[in-house]
Amino acid sequence: MSEQITKTKAWIEQFVMRYHLCPFATKPFREDRIRYVVFDGQDAKTLLALILAEVRQLQTKPAAELETTLIIHPHFGLTFESYLDLIGDLDDMFEELELMESVQLASFHPDYQFAGTEYEAPENFTNRSPFPMIHLLRVDSVSDAIENYPGINVIPTNNIARMQQIGSAELIKIYHEIIGKN
Repeated sequence: MSEQITKTKAWIEQFVMRYHLCPFATKPFREDRIRYVVFDGQDAKTLLALILAEVRQLQTKPAAELETTLIIHPHFGLTFESYLDLIGDLDDMFEELELMESVQLASFHPDYQFAGTEYEAPENFTNRSPFPMIHLLRVDSVSDAIENYPGINVIPTNNIARMQQIGSAELIKIYHEIIGKN
């Protein structure tokens, strides 16, 4: 297993699950229904082809076998701003190819920063990951979660409150421990 996948799994288990940032992560993680794909290239066309291939995997495999996919691209060289541009381009491409009905995008980046926040603001850690990642989610699973999870709309608010309670200094320390950064 690559170092990127090992660190990503540690981040999911020791951060996302530990702090209940996504109440839907535990089951597929424990059942090994998350696919981890590392893109080592730096070519946008190759990355886009890989993303489309992974979308097809989600469209053809049952959720009982494959629930979600994380595409980790540690060497693509994207600043956070250019990463957001990539996500915007992917959204446009998904809409153009009519993929939005089956797959939804979520984004994570080591420098994630919500608009209007300071870089080290606690709420940014809800989307900070060890590497830039594109998360492909099944729309059906997201719809089921929305229908069956009480209080789904307060998850982001609760996450922000939880991160603020922990505080920036402690979050930075925890984050660095997980990703192996001193």
